[in-house]
Amino acid sequence: MNISGNDNKRIEYTVRVLLCIAVVLVGRLFFLQIIDKSDLQAKNLSQVQVDRKLQSPRGTIYDRNGRPLAMSVVTKSLYADPKMIKQSPSEIAELIAPYVTMSKEDIVKSLQEDTAFVWIDRMMEPEKSKAVAKLIEDKNLEGLNFVEESKRYYPNGNLAAQVLGFVGTDDKGLDGLEMVLDDELKGGIQKELVATDRKGNAIFGSVLSKYLPDKGKSVTLTIDASIQFIAERALDKAMEDTGAKHASVIVMDPKTGEILAMANRPTYDPNHYSQGSEEDFKNIAVTNLYEPGSTFKPIIASAALASGKWKLDQVYNDKGSFAANGHIIRNWDGEGYGPVRLLDILKYSLNTGMAE
Repeated sequence: MNISGNDNKRIEYTVRVLLCIAVVLVGRLFFLQIIDKSDLQAKNLSQVQVDRKLQSPRGTIYDRNGRPLAMSVVTKSLYADPKMIKQSPSEIAELIAPYVTMSKEDIVKSLQEDTAFVWIDRMMEPEKSKAVAKLIEDKNLEGLNFVEESKRYYPNGNLAAQVLGFVGTDDKGLDGLEMVLDDELKGGIQKELVATDRKGNAIFGSVLSKYLPDKGKSVTLTIDASIQFIAERALDKAMEDTGAKHASVIVMDPKTGEILAMANRPTYDPNHYSQGSEEDFKNIAVTNLYEPGSTFKPIIASAALASGKWKLDQVYNDKGSFAANGHIIRNWDGEGYGPVRLLDILKYSLNTGMAE
C-alpha cells in the first residue's frame, strides 16, 4: 500500500491531536487527584455523609432495691424532606396517617413546605414505626426517613408519678425529679458523622444504640416500689370510700428519715403526660400546707413529760372548756370528760387537756 505525502501529514496531525488530548486528560487527572483532592473528597462526603447530633439516653431512676422506675429506650422518629418526595403529599398522607399522630391535613401542609426537613412524628411506638418503614419500602416512598431518639419510659405506669415527673420530647425534664435532677440524668450530646445512601438512610444500621446510658448518671431513690404500690392502692380505696377530691400518703422510716413511699391522688400516667392536668401533676404531699392539728398533740405531751411539768398518773379535771389569753378553747365535741390522765387526753384528743 502506498501512502501519499498528504496521508502522512493527516496521520501526523491526528497523532499530534491525540497526544494533545492525552496530555490534557493526564494533566486534568493529575490536578483532580493530586492538587484538588481535598476539595473533591469534601464534596463527595457532603453527599453521602450527614453530621447528626446524637443525644445519649438519660440515666435510669431506680428504687432502693434496684428496680427501674424510669428508663430510656431507643425509638424512631419520622421526618420528611419535601424536596425529595416523588409522590403527591396527599397520597403520602393517605398512606402514613393511620400510623402517626399528625392529621392528614397537617401532613400535606408539612410536605408542601419549602424546606429540606420537617418532623412528621416523634418517638413512635415500635409497631407503628415498623409499619411506616414497610410502607416506605413497599411503596418506594422517597423523602421519608427515620432518625433514632431516646424516649423516656415509665414501666410501672402511674406509680409515684408526681415524685418522678416526666420528660419532654427534647429530653428535658419538665416536672418532679426528672426536672430537679435534670443535670444529673440528662445524657450528653455527641456529634456523629453518619454515612448515608442517596435517600439519606444511615448505611450502618443503628447509630444511637451504641451510646448506652452513663451509669454515673443514674439515680437511686429511697422509695421502695412495693411499699409505694401498697400506699397507692390504699389511697385509691380511701378516695372511693370517702369521695375526697385529694389525698396523699407519705411513708417514712422513723429510724433514718428516709421516704419509703410518697403518693398522691388524683394522679396521671407519665408515659402519657399530655393527658394529665396541672392538678394531676401537683405533688400535694410536699407542696400543700397543712395545719398539724391533733397530730401535734403527742409532741406536746412528750415535751410536757420531758420537762417534768406533767406526769403520766397526774389527773386533770376536764370541764369541756379552757380560757387562755381571752380565748375559750373547747373540745372537738364540746363535752367535758371529767377526771382524766395524760393517756386519756391523748386517747380522746382533748383540746382542753393539751391547752392545760
